[in-house]
Amino acid sequence: MKTIVILDNEPGSVEGMEGILQRHGFVIFPVSTVAEAAAIFDSAGTTIDLLIASFPLRGNTTAMELHESGPDIPMLLLSELPLEQWPEKEFLYFRSLKSRMDFLRKPLTAGAFISKVNALLYNSSYTAGRKVFEAATALRPQLLKPDELRV
Repeated sequence: MKTIVILDNEPGSVEGMEGILQRHGFVIFPVSTVAEAAAIFDSAGTTIDLLIASFPLRGNTTAMELHESGPDIPMLLLSELPLEQWPEKEFLYFRSLKSRMDFLRKPLTAGAFISKVNALLYNSSYTAGRKVFEAATALRPQLLKPDELRV
């Protein structure tokens, strides 16, 4: 059985995601802070297969804290903001990651959500998240370095 941490501080969102994932046989650890997620990652005997994280969380949680709480774990980022509206620091950070990750915009549909979860868990060469960030980069040309510009 695969184990998933859901990091979100909106109880309604957590309950919806938890219900979908439990129906598909996943073990779920819902948390509302990065500290709680880190405690689960650090607990002996617990293997986490996927981190689902809403961004931005209320408060001062940064994207880097989300990833650093489980750096080798595939990650599905959820946000009401389209990527092109993310703060520059967080956008560039996630764009540079080499780990398996993807992005899904809220509100979620059950089909798209479970499809991305399964792809991240069961496809070790999954790169769709990279393509999503590359496409969003095109909408933010001010972030490109001169050597990254395509002519």
